[in-house]
Amino acid sequence: MDRAERLIRDAKPPAELDDRAEAALARILATPVDAERPRGRRGWVRLGAVAAVLVLGLALFLSPLLGGRGGATAEAASVLDAAARAVEDTPSRADQYWKVTTRGVYPQVVGDGPSEAPDAVYALQPEVQIAYVAVDGSRPGWLVQMSLPYLRQVSGPPTTLPVKTPAPSSFVVAAPEPDYRLGELSLDPDELRDQLYARSAGRGNSRDDAALEEAAGILRIGYASADLRRSLFAAMRSIRGVKVVDRGETQDGRAVVALGRDERSTGEHRELLFAADTGEYVGERSRWSDPEWHVSEATFTRELVDKIDDDPSQIHAHR
Repeated sequence: MDRAERLIRDAKPPAELDDRAEAALARILATPVDAERPRGRRGWVRLGAVAAVLVLGLALFLSPLLGGRGGATAEAASVLDAAARAVEDTPSRADQYWKVTTRGVYPQVVGDGPSEAPDAVYALQPEVQIAYVAVDGSRPGWLVQMSLPYLRQVSGPPTTLPVKTPAPSSFVVAAPEPDYRLGELSLDPDELRDQLYARSAGRGNSRDDAALEEAAGILRIGYASADLRRSLFAAMRSIRGVKVVDRGETQDGRAVVALGRDERSTGEHRELLFAADTGEYVGERSRWSDPEWHVSEATFTRELVDKIDDDPSQIHAHR
């Protein structure tokens, strides 16, 4: 490997390259360049063609680093900038708890039949989960969760939906959350983007989809610091393919802007939801092209409290 090839390969960014850039880079490295000085007009024309390929290839190669196809669209970047501005610094004490409330709506199969059957009955069922997480991460937390009555049927023959609601459950959870290692994450947006790609390597429908899901997972747990959340929104600006995919409402009627990527190979769309009025991040949604009714949605709120309420009945206040 000569010096020019080493320079090109060493410059390769950690994030996934544009497909055109990958192809151009391969052509550059496969193109032989004569060591001897070219003779006559044909030699100079050939050298000029090689130089043109090199310039074009490097331009395509660098495009992911300079924005363009390498990052979010301008519209999506504007939404992420607004989300970063909406992040609030909430003073907290080490002995307090974050109370993170998740309200979800998910398609569930009704009855005991196989979920893959053509006539399977699915209905949308809300769920509420309240998690208490120690601010200092040193004490066990608490989790309360409950499934609520079905909202409506979305597939299968007309069916009378059950009205019985399971009782809420309440139990201790381990602390701190082991999977995200928030203290290891950089607050520099470029370094954080690289960490999102590195942590999610080998998962998801694509490298970009996996990096976006990694960022969503950190937001989902509810206790990332204000600085880290701002940096996450800035880092997501450079994840390839992120765009505005919908402007609509959540299941509870809140106007939102949805960001996501099109994963054509699977037909699945993962979306991050931002309040249309305040710009703040409010939740996430997954939808499938087939069947179209297969939509899962979750919204998140958090607040600081001085102690854990371990009474499962508290969940009824969040119905």
